[in-house]
Amino acid sequence: VNGRDAGTRNLLGKKPAVGNSATADGSELRSDEAAQACLKTAQELEQQGHLREAILLYERARERGSIEGLDHRLAVIYATIGNAERALPLYQEAVRKQPRSADVANDFGYFQLERENFEEAERQFRGALELDSQHGPARVTLGMSLARQGQFQQAFEAFEPAVGAAAAHSNVGVLLLKEGRAAEAREAFANALALNASLEQ
Repeated sequence: VNGRDAGTRNLLGKKPAVGNSATADGSELRSDEAAQACLKTAQELEQQGHLREAILLYERARERGSIEGLDHRLAVIYATIGNAERALPLYQEAVRKQPRSADVANDFGYFQLERENFEEAERQFRGALELDSQHGPARVTLGMSLARQGQFQQAFEAFEPAVGAAAAHSNVGVLLLKEGRAAEAREAFANALALNASLEQ
């Protein structure tokens, strides 16, 4: 993931004190209502691509109430903008709070994969598949982590249930090319085309 640091500019005005928030008519929102209001706006900002502004409101929602999945959401966004230092403890907290979530385990594994912590990434991906054996993204990311460790046959076996044999061969070919193993990559691509001649390479 390419990104800059997580320095943010508050475009939404001065951050109010934690606690009740005033509404337009002067009434007060309870902390849980304020948290949900921050969450809704943060989600809209994230969908529009305003990640740093979304972070401000996600963090504000996190201060005001206990919202399931918020540590995970923040971890993903911080990682996306390149702030691994902030993302790591949030991922760890998300894993602690949601130990049965295959999505959390897979995303934390991908975070580790991008930082070339291949063994830890593999552990997270396998954990995700223990929680949900049909989790396609975890199978693909497991294959990627195995390939990065030089285990290309095992990578193929991880890819195949998620994408089929032809695409699995093609994926392995791409990863072999990245490792400079051109002859083996050509063989993998040939295997892919033998199974599916229309497969894009």
